[in-house]
Amino acid sequence: MKRIIFIAISLILIFSSGCEKGGMEPRANGSKAKKVKVDVSGPVLDFSQLEYDFGQIKPAEKVRHDFKFRNTGKKTLNIINIRSSCGCTTVKLQKREYAPGEEGVITAAFDPKNFQGDTVKTVSIKSNDPLRETIVLKIKAHILVDIIVRPKLLHFRDMIIGQPRTVNITLQGAEIDRFKIKEVKVPERYPFFETSVEELTNSKRSIYHIKVTCAPDANSAETFSDYIRIFTDSKKKPVINIPVRGSVKGEINYAPSSVAVNFSKGAFINSTISIKSPNVFEIENISFKGESGALKYKLITLSARHNYSLLLYTEEPLNETIRSTLIIKTSSKFQSEIRIPVNLVKR
Repeated sequence: MKRIIFIAISLILIFSSGCEKGGMEPRANGSKAKKVKVDVSGPVLDFSQLEYDFGQIKPAEKVRHDFKFRNTGKKTLNIINIRSSCGCTTVKLQKREYAPGEEGVITAAFDPKNFQGDTVKTVSIKSNDPLRETIVLKIKAHILVDIIVRPKLLHFRDMIIGQPRTVNITLQGAEIDRFKIKEVKVPERYPFFETSVEELTNSKRSIYHIKVTCAPDANSAETFSDYIRIFTDSKKKPVINIPVRGSVKGEINYAPSSVAVNFSKGAFINSTISIKSPNVFEIENISFKGESGALKYKLITLSARHNYSLLLYTEEPLNETIRSTLIIKTSSKFQSEIRIPVNLVKR
């Protein structure tokens, strides 16, 4: 009996000394974590809250909130920089330095006029707090609009002739107000757009998916910018204008788009132009428009009917300025001709 009591007492002493010696705290799952000591010998930027939700607001309703903070450290706190996530959010701070124990306020003002639905913005504060150099504040809001449009901008960047691209637009109405799409108009001056409309009928609110397909041809402009107009029966939102922008590269990619060299008298010229396409094509003819002088070219096929390298060079020293246009005829039905300006200028 004495032996059993002795063993029990020994186990209790071992367990107690182990907890004290290791300086450990048990976690919820039974594992142990070291105690974290907070160094307050320097400045400490301590906010009473890091996030604020404005709730439901209207697009014309500008809102603001004061984020209160205190320097709970033992040295002067310096606010080095404040940066908001977009121009819609402005920040105001009374001063930059705060003594130990001093309180301050950072006011974040949000203009929701260009937003819709759930929106989150951030404000990043950089200070001389050694433990947290940057603290991120967050503001939230649900902007009430009659019809939510996503995306609000269509961008068809680097379109290739002969390769259409489709982007989806979603229109979603409020739960209590249903609407109908009457018509979708594409820009008249850019006839390479097509649209189709699909309504989701099994939803409590009005939801439409609009497919916008861009299919530029050989006559398309290099860049385009206009609006797609959606007409509805909504009294509050009868017309929705969605900006559409883009650029057309052509079926054949070539680089550089121009050859410009400044040279000294008696120099030799050596320049390479890369010409390639995902589609099969042939280079049928190469010529110069304007004075080419001693400039010559050599065409190298890198991969059969897909990838070419065009070398411009001189076999003799060049002494005079050459301004010309390199004309490349191809078998592509979308891009039968490529024009590359050539400017070789003597210093």
